[in-house]
Amino acid sequence: MILKKILPTSLFGRFLLIIITPVVLLQVISVYLFYERHWDRVTRRLASTVAGDIALIVDLIEQEYTPLDKIRTWAWANLELTINYQPDDQFNWLYKNVTSDEIVYYLSSEIENVVGKRHTITRNHKLEKIRITVEMKEGVLYIDTTEKRVFSSTTYIFVMWVIGMTILLYGIAVLFMRNQIRPIKKLSIAADALGKGQDIADLKPHGAQEVRQAMLAFRRMRDR
Repeated sequence: MILKKILPTSLFGRFLLIIITPVVLLQVISVYLFYERHWDRVTRRLASTVAGDIALIVDLIEQEYTPLDKIRTWAWANLELTINYQPDDQFNWLYKNVTSDEIVYYLSSEIENVVGKRHTITRNHKLEKIRITVEMKEGVLYIDTTEKRVFSSTTYIFVMWVIGMTILLYGIAVLFMRNQIRPIKKLSIAADALGKGQDIADLKPHGAQEVRQAMLAFRRMRDR
């Protein structure tokens, strides 16, 4: 009973539901599988790469073999990382990176595994920047990078493509179903007029084969 109340009452609506429902379900499943496998895997790899770059910078600074200015220039030119090392700063352990932001979570996990130092991560969505603060043996290392280093934009591109294709298929289905339903409506109007004893124009059979057969049968009935 509940299903009957929810389902469309018109033939057009039901046909459209039959066509669209499998397409939408397929698209939803595709997006879910893409997110679970591709996006998760790519994000983890990108986070692992950034963590490896940070570990290298930390080692270079703590070994004191390479001048800081040279490390800073090299990090920006090759790794797209902006570093600022303050040997006199105290690491402010305000919070541990417990967050619902998956990018921050993955990056924090990789830094903890690869670098092995206490750190905090803040993400500026408006500027698309990420600030990583790392506790050093002496002082604090501040690292700024862009979101694109740890974020795969292919996820949004794929989702938008899926939404666009769904809308396109829905539009095509609407046009197709209207053309299929139109001769049935004409036949219904003609049958109602005939039942009232009214003169009706000659029906030209068109549409699907079954609809054409119904129109021909109606014409023979009218002639009789």
